[in-house]
Amino acid sequence: MGQQPIKNIVNYEKYFSKELTDLLTYINEDYLQTFPMNEITTEMFFSAAFSVDNCMLYKLFDTFLNSIAMATIQTKLSSILQEQAITAIKPGRKIEYSKELKNLFNRSLIECQSNGSLLITSDYVLLSLLSMENGAECTRVKKIFNEQGINYAVALERSRKIHELTDAIDSMDNNDEDEEPSTMDIEIQPIDTGDMFGMTPIAIQITGDPRDFKFSDITNMFNNMMGIPPQVQEQQQKTRRSKDKSKNTVQYCTNLNEEAKNGNIDSLIGRDNEINRIVKTLNRRNSNNVLLVGESGCGKTAIVKGLAKRIVDGLAPSVIADYTILNFNTADLIAGTQLRGMLEARMTTLYKEIKKRENTILFIDDFHSFFNDRKDDDYNILAMLLPFLDDKDCKVIAATTYKGYKNSIEKKQAIANRFNKIDIEEPTMEECKTILQTSKKLYEKYHNVMISNEIIDAVLSLCKKYESKKSIISAALDVIDELGAKKRIDNVDTDEIKNKRQELEEMMDHGDPALVNDIKLQLVKLINTKDDFDVVQEVTLDDLYATFADYENIPISKLNVSEKQQISNIDKTLKSVIIGQDEAIDVVSRAIKRSKVGLSSHTKPLATFLCVGKTGVGKTLLAKMLAKEIYCNEKNLVRFDMSEYADKTSVNKLIGSSAGYVGYEEGGLLTEAIKTKKHCVLLFDEIEKADEEVYNLFLQIFDEGFLTDNMGHRVDFRDTIILLTSNVGTKLASEARTFGFDKDDSQTQKDVIEKELKRKFPPEFINRLDSVVYFNALTDDNLRQIIELELNKLNDRIQDTKYSITWDPGTVNFLLNSISNEKEYGARPIMRAIQENIENKITDMILENEYLEGGHVFTIRYNDEIKKLMIE
Repeated sequence: MGQQPIKNIVNYEKYFSKELTDLLTYINEDYLQTFPMNEITTEMFFSAAFSVDNCMLYKLFDTFLNSIAMATIQTKLSSILQEQAITAIKPGRKIEYSKELKNLFNRSLIECQSNGSLLITSDYVLLSLLSMENGAECTRVKKIFNEQGINYAVALERSRKIHELTDAIDSMDNNDEDEEPSTMDIEIQPIDTGDMFGMTPIAIQITGDPRDFKFSDITNMFNNMMGIPPQVQEQQQKTRRSKDKSKNTVQYCTNLNEEAKNGNIDSLIGRDNEINRIVKTLNRRNSNNVLLVGESGCGKTAIVKGLAKRIVDGLAPSVIADYTILNFNTADLIAGTQLRGMLEARMTTLYKEIKKRENTILFIDDFHSFFNDRKDDDYNILAMLLPFLDDKDCKVIAATTYKGYKNSIEKKQAIANRFNKIDIEEPTMEECKTILQTSKKLYEKYHNVMISNEIIDAVLSLCKKYESKKSIISAALDVIDELGAKKRIDNVDTDEIKNKRQELEEMMDHGDPALVNDIKLQLVKLINTKDDFDVVQEVTLDDLYATFADYENIPISKLNVSEKQQISNIDKTLKSVIIGQDEAIDVVSRAIKRSKVGLSSHTKPLATFLCVGKTGVGKTLLAKMLAKEIYCNEKNLVRFDMSEYADKTSVNKLIGSSAGYVGYEEGGLLTEAIKTKKHCVLLFDEIEKADEEVYNLFLQIFDEGFLTDNMGHRVDFRDTIILLTSNVGTKLASEARTFGFDKDDSQTQKDVIEKELKRKFPPEFINRLDSVVYFNALTDDNLRQIIELELNKLNDRIQDTKYSITWDPGTVNFLLNSISNEKEYGARPIMRAIQENIENKITDMILENEYLEGGHVFTIRYNDEIKKLMIE
């Protein structure tokens, strides 16, 4: 096709079609925000055209090029635009078309008229570009299309077919709806104009009423005529179905109503009060935005999704029965916004799109993540959300945590005032049980298992007792899901398949290759002929205990024992480890048993003790053993050294600094520890060294079971056992006589300590304790028993390295005599004596002699002649 001089046409814009006018309006209002420029260039025109799916240019290749080719064209055009983009457009400046683009528009009018059209559409602009000879203007853009196999002849053929199909659809839309439908035939005739790039040109003659055919039918016929492979046509149909589905969605959002229709959202159990408050707020004239505030896992997101489910099921209040809830996806919005202004453009587009839709609610999860005080951050979306919050026709539901609200949202009163705050509490145990009984059906169907109500009760009990990091309902659902997965995996194969697989593993390394292949074939045959995939497996309590033991890293033996058995034997267990403190253990055990059977107050901690005695007599060991026996893990011991809280400002360390001070946002050490570990033994060591202000802090805990932190949150201590240790008065008591309850003056010793306790601690502090527990000084017999215990522990440790030890009574007496000057320090010197006299020597022997292979028994005996321990 020869290049002919084109006469410039004045006022060619009056020949623009509505399709082209809409495209240029989109470029002016939106696309220039993404790629700011002083003029609209040819690259911008074609890049924008490939971004609008109702554009003729987009339709030209949507069913012709694959997605990779389409993406390649768009990427290359966008790269050019990024090079050309400027920082910003001056306000009020009129954006003109570039000289090259004006020339294309001028040529396009000639192109469209030569093809029998009166108005310019975007595909004619492309034809005018492709008709230009190499070396002319716009060569770089033309090359991008040529690289994907698009030349003038191909584009012209596609353009003619698209216009024929478009005219058919237009005629279908213009038919009178009251007319009786008729038939429509498509006649295909070849045109004898010679071969065009390996394809025979054709003419399509449409007769009859086109309403009997869908556009997809016409497109499929057109694809068949064009010789497009069936797999490509299938992919095109998927793309069209995806586009049809996207009509109900908004870009950068997920339609929760559609998710509910597809069965991806569970029904909401309870929460009627919260739903009513949300509905009332959404229907207010002013401040009709909702802010849900609650701890992680309490059900904020579930409430919003449940509301969408109720709307779909027709169970929502009538005032919001026709509303659609869109879940805002921040990550999708930010992705790919490399240039300044691109994010703002996307937010503006999103706002306009939601504005066009009626009865739409925008849900923003983790709202605190939008707040950013960095002035240089391009991704501060908060300011861009203000139009949504200020528009009375746009309704927003946001969700955040208490910490996020306090640290971020509350500081921005301009934002906080635009919301009506609703506190979301964790569901009650009865509500949790109902939720699990309803939700278990989904897990039963997914894992092909059966979960009884007994299992549900046991899961709730275990989560309440051992899970502290999550809310009970969140943890329980995780356990049920884990339980179903484990049961399914364990029972997916028959015993025959398991045995055959084990046989294959044994033969892999040393067996005959032919035999190995034979076993593989047998295994495959067994798997393929397996007919019990649909057998429903019933979940048992043993399955639950095994799963929970792995899930929470708790010995399964602890879970198998009922809590009643565990508590009834707690005193015997403690006495076997803590030597010489039977009276103290009895006092502690009785108080814990009363609390566990429900006789103690439900508004206080399980038990609170002040343990008084000399150092090294077992006070801290008691706390460790209670954590191990009651909560199944010594890690459930939270310990505070109260010597660190000896000044007036110590309270701030425990509950958090006041507003305006350093560390305010971090919370207190005590309150934050209990938030994450509700079920624990709380040990306050050497309580007498703390300042008096700290004593007052405990009054609220001991009396009400709660403590209010610096952010106003009530922290629950009702599932904790609190031990405070002190050696107040023990020195005065021992100065008169050795302190011990086996002496005749034991009551006198106790009276001395009580008198000192009253002098040190205020009466309201003492009166709120369950018991003051007195620990005995250790006798020689007690110390011998402790030495035996420690030697047994050493033997257990050394057996892990394939060694063992034996000892005679003289060894015990020798170790006791070695600490004769340190008995006032209790049992702690015993560990040092064993380490110095036994552990160090055995270590040297293992490293220096022939015992490296293991299996040796080290014999420890006391040599009376040299007055030393001998190890052989």
